[in-house]
Amino acid sequence: MEPICEAKFHNHSYGFRPNRSTHHALSRVVSLINIGHQHYCVDIDIKGFFDNVCHKKLLRQMWTLGIRDKSLLCVISKILKSEIEGEGIPNKGTPQGGIISPLLSNIVLNELDWWISSQWETYKPHRISTRHLGFRQYARKYTNLKCGYVVRYADDFKIMCRTYDEAQRFYHATVDFLKSRLGLEINPKKSKVVNLKKNSSVFLGFKIKVVKQGKAKFGYIAKTSMSDKAITKAKRQLKERIKGIQKEPTSEKVTQFNSTLLGIQNYFKYAVTIYMDLTEVNYSLRRVIRTRLRNNMKHMKFCETSVNFKRKTKGIQPNTKIYAVQNTPLLPVTGIHHKNPWNFSQVICNYTETGRNKVHSNLKAIPKDVLNQVIEDYSKNKVLSTR
Repeated sequence: MEPICEAKFHNHSYGFRPNRSTHHALSRVVSLINIGHQHYCVDIDIKGFFDNVCHKKLLRQMWTLGIRDKSLLCVISKILKSEIEGEGIPNKGTPQGGIISPLLSNIVLNELDWWISSQWETYKPHRISTRHLGFRQYARKYTNLKCGYVVRYADDFKIMCRTYDEAQRFYHATVDFLKSRLGLEINPKKSKVVNLKKNSSVFLGFKIKVVKQGKAKFGYIAKTSMSDKAITKAKRQLKERIKGIQKEPTSEKVTQFNSTLLGIQNYFKYAVTIYMDLTEVNYSLRRVIRTRLRNNMKHMKFCETSVNFKRKTKGIQPNTKIYAVQNTPLLPVTGIHHKNPWNFSQVICNYTETGRNKVHSNLKAIPKDVLNQVIEDYSKNKVLSTR
């Protein structure tokens, strides 16, 4: 099913698709703000999306996409209607946690992607010639169409617009489309139009806001940071790991703390203010570490750690003192630098020869010693331990 669907999915749908990630979706939104000057955002929250998918509509959408094997459609229908213990046979919704549920959710919302795109991005004009640049600029300036671009990750999507009027028109049109065509309701408390110059919008755990940059007329850029919810969650997770080290001060528990912190750093390193956000997290953790680990920890210099450990951190001076338990150092919370997200190359695809070559050419850019080190660390299960 996936090869057929991949050929029909919208270019800027990034959720649960091969070679795509949340950072590609974030990069697309940032590019629309910095280059396209799309400073108004339409936030729409679908109420209970995975529990309200219409089975009949989904099977019709699969047929339209080109999946016309009736035996396969029959199997999908039986999966959707499989009995749930204590609840019976569901009339709507996709199985939570099912291996095929992410693909089915993309099939449902693919119709929404192309409808939003047809309003502006992929709209083909007929009356005004766009062969010359002057006609194209005139058509864009005096059009009555809604200018907007969709970026979607699973059921979380944004529509980026230039003006408040266009954003309002997209908001009401999208709400009507979801209800009339897909049978889905929205959460009115979480759905709104956001002026990114005045307020922020949360997307995939990142808080996005437009700030002034320079003195130019269009001198506005996107400022990304960890959302308040993400900061609170990071504090809670790391404090729980510290409590685990207090109860059982072993190298394995320290490695679990380091793994959790490394996951947070690697995910949010694409936020512009990542260092400031993690400084806030670090401030709340210092007292917890000193109180709970005072009898089990010692100090060691950063230069005394292993080469592998140093590779995991950025911007730490050699003489900086760090905490260690059982000679296993704890990763510094603020030991990370911001990294600019890259837009996804639409050429990449696992099901075309050109796309596969592009995937392998990207892997060649990784040094062999780094790949060998990753393989060695994984096999030994000692990614962050000292030597």
